[in-house]
Amino acid sequence: MALSGEAAQDAQALSILPMQARRMPLERCCEGTMKCCPTASAGQHQQPDRKDGHMEDEMATKTQAVNGAAIKEAIEGRDGRMLSSFYADDALVRVIDRNNPPSKPREIRGRAAISTFWDDICSRAMTHKVDTTIADGNSLAFTQACAYPDGTKVFAAAMLELKDGQIARQTVVQAWDE
Repeated sequence: MALSGEAAQDAQALSILPMQARRMPLERCCEGTMKCCPTASAGQHQQPDRKDGHMEDEMATKTQAVNGAAIKEAIEGRDGRMLSSFYADDALVRVIDRNNPPSKPREIRGRAAISTFWDDICSRAMTHKVDTTIADGNSLAFTQACAYPDGTKVFAAAMLELKDGQIARQTVVQAWDE
């Protein structure tokens, strides 16, 4: 069975594309207070980036320490900014799947590229559930089950190597319905 739409994008290891800014009426966000978008002008501002409908500020993502509960909160809340904050500046994410075999995994290097990766995933109309999280010293592992509205399912297992409380390296092995 061939994949289409968002499921096909997932099958291509979640391609990294910059998010396009869109405009929306001011009254649809923060009751017109403009607190979420200080750059708003003429009653318009960019469409919110977060699931809760608020704009992200354009400042660099700050790094914060990672643990299993924080990973679960960020993934299930589709909070790409929070997820990005867990990574060291020089972090590496390796994705292994049907299209990116172990001998040639997809590699996403640096927090900026990882941030774009997570923003893309978190912007999709799909649910995410972190089922199991295990921590041991400077290692953290978790499993994640995802589902698209059409019923297509994705499963991923991730192993994280931590350094100074931040993700230095992450390997993701994922599979999806076909």
